[in-house]
Amino acid sequence: MPRKIKDRIVDALTQHGNGGFLVYHELAKLVFPKDKYPNAWNHPARGGPPGCYMVLSRAIREHGFYISYEDAPAVVYATVGLAGNLPTKDQ
Repeated sequence: MPRKIKDRIVDALTQHGNGGFLVYHELAKLVFPKDKYPNAWNHPARGGPPGCYMVLSRAIREHGFYISYEDAPAVVYATVGLAGNLPTKDQ
């Protein structure tokens, strides 16, 4: 069974992040590796970002992760952080 997206985001930020922070595009590559989720990187027929960006943006918003667009020319350069989603000792 696939792991929940929130767990994959927390793992990516804690294991690969710089103090719990990653650039959005780097986070997307870790949460949706192309070898496991090849269709997630498909672009819509009429243009636009890959489908995994939509899913990741929604998960960041719904699960209360930190995202900063300051000094970011586009969402792919935004900084994403753990905020209140720090792993507990039980995890």
